[in-house]
Amino acid sequence: MMSSENVIVCFPYAGGGKTSFEILNKHLPHSVRMFSLTYSGRDSKSDPEKTTSHFNRTLEELKSQLSNIDEPITFFGHSMGAIIGYELALMLSNQLNIRKLVVSACKPPELIVSLRIFSADSDNGFRKVVDLGGIPQVIARNPARLKEAKSKLANDLRLLSNYRRGSYPKVRCAIHALVATDDSLASEKEMLKWEDYTLNEFKLTTLKGGHFYFRDNSKEVARFIS
Repeated sequence: MMSSENVIVCFPYAGGGKTSFEILNKHLPHSVRMFSLTYSGRDSKSDPEKTTSHFNRTLEELKSQLSNIDEPITFFGHSMGAIIGYELALMLSNQLNIRKLVVSACKPPELIVSLRIFSADSDNGFRKVVDLGGIPQVIARNPARLKEAKSKLANDLRLLSNYRRGSYPKVRCAIHALVATDDSLASEKEMLKWEDYTLNEFKLTTLKGGHFYFRDNSKEVARFIS
C-alpha cells in the first residue's frame, strides 16, 4: 500500500471531470491524497494546427498544476486520460518523483494516432460515449446537464482527435495497464503494447466489464492504483 506521503493524480476520460473517480477515492486510505485534473480546450473548432497547438498548451497548463508536488506520485489515466498521463510522465520525469503510470482502457499512443477511434464530430463522438455507458443516467435525464456534458465531451474529443507524435519515447516509471474483458475500444492484445512505452517494469491486469469497468470494480482498481 501507499504511504501517507503519496499522491494519486487522475486524468479523466473525454467528458470526465474532477468527480469522475470519486468512486475509487472511497476505497483508499484517508491518508492518501487523490485528485483529478480537467482539460481546457474551448478555443479551437476545426483548424487541426490550432487544435494541435492547443493540445500542447493544455499539457503545459496541467504541468504547471503539478509542479509543486514533492511527494511520490502515481498517474492514473482512463481512456483519453491515459494519453495525457503518458505525455506528462515524459514531460515531468526530471521534475517529479513519478512512481508509476497506470493506463486504463486505452490503446497506446501510436495506435491512437494511426486509428483515429473518435472523430472530432461532436454528435458522432457523443453517441459512441453514450453507447459505452459514459454518460450517467442522472445527467442523461437532465437537459441542461446533458447539454453541458455534450459540449465538454466535444471539446475533449477535439483535442484527442488532433493528437500527433512523430516518435514515441519510453517513460522512466513503471507502467501498469488495466484492461476490461468486454471493452470494444481497447483489447488485451492492444493494451499489452504499452510494454513498449516504458524503460521500467510493466504489468497487465484484466478485469471484468466494459469500457467503464472501474465503476463496478472500484475496490480492485483502487488497490491497483495504490
